Amino acid sequence: MFWVAEGEQATVLIGQDDETWDLALTIPLTIVGEIVTLAR
Repeated sequence: MFWVAEGEQATVLIGQDDETWDLALTIPLTIVGEIVTLAR
């Protein structure tokens, strides 16, 4: 799993490496913060 953040969005790339991936999810960074808070 790889990720990149740009502006207010985060993209999660799931696959063998950061260039060949099977799934990509783009989510707002505010949601990422909520996930981290809930995971604690």
